Amino acid sequence: MGKTKHGQIHNNYFQRIFTDKEILKEFVIDTLGEDITESLKMEKIFIYVDTVVNDKLEQSRTDVRMIIPLKNGKGFICIIIEAKSTYSRDIARNGIDQVERYTHDTWDIDKKENKKYRTPVVAIILYNGEIEWDLGENVNDAYVGIENTKLMELFMSHKIKIVDLRKMKDEEIRGSINLTTPLFIMKYIREDITLISEKLEKLWKRYTQEEFNSLRFKLEHAEYIIKAKKDVSPEEVIKILKGKRVKEVFMTAVEKWEEKVEEKGRQDGILIGEKRGRQDGILLGLEKKAVEIARKMKIKGRDVSEIMEFTGLTQDEVEAI
Repeated sequence: MGKTKHGQIHNNYFQRIFTDKEILKEFVIDTLGEDITESLKMEKIFIYVDTVVNDKLEQSRTDVRMIIPLKNGKGFICIIIEAKSTYSRDIARNGIDQVERYTHDTWDIDKKENKKYRTPVVAIILYNGEIEWDLGENVNDAYVGIENTKLMELFMSHKIKIVDLRKMKDEEIRGSINLTTPLFIMKYIREDITLISEKLEKLWKRYTQEEFNSLRFKLEHAEYIIKAKKDVSPEEVIKILKGKRVKEVFMTAVEKWEEKVEEKGRQDGILIGEKRGRQDGILLGLEKKAVEIARKMKIKGRDVSEIMEFTGLTQDEVEAI
């Protein structure tokens, strides 16, 4: 699967899961730590999504932004979460560029609203690429060639929090089942389905039956895995899966997915039928109108050739009127 296609699948999955308020809030608290988030009103977060489309009108990037008020009532903080599924120097530079752009955009809004302060911007990169992230975690890392530390201190420095799933041990991925499940799936998405199912089964054993029953987005989890493994059909996925809980989740999800596909097929069929019906009706109406015009022209004694040219009817059709 090409990078662009995988990127689209990854972006869609990331956007669907990490725009859920409870999952996002838990992820931010776990990533930044309670010593930082305790000063924020996490129950008052406002979420919005930035989606960038490339020249081919394909979704090339999805970022999630959060605006959170400070508990002291003196302002807000902006947290950006970017999902990266590929590794390259350009990706790192783009990430840093985006942090700077979001910072300046946010400060422009502050300026227009005549705020006395500037909103702090915090960046988190959620990375699940094949290669370990070693591309820096600071805006200053983009400035290559400047070795004078005193000079570097003059530059504005933004720390970027890198969450490298590949580097994290399984036991370090913690939290509720609705947070750990997508993180595990993103971590192992490039592995074969047997390993993914084994890892998920082991993960889900951490939780009680009640907690397991509370797992959300089952359909989205299944779709992400199946679409990322384009050479494996949903039926083959079910056969490969190992573990009682894994089979339970994916069998239910695949059934819902098949129902969704069938329903879309029915709706598409109805839309096609309606469109064809409208087109046939229009053609029939035009044909009747042409006959009516030809009849009036014949009454007025116009030549058959003139009537044919004006109405588009054939000679036999005009003579039959």
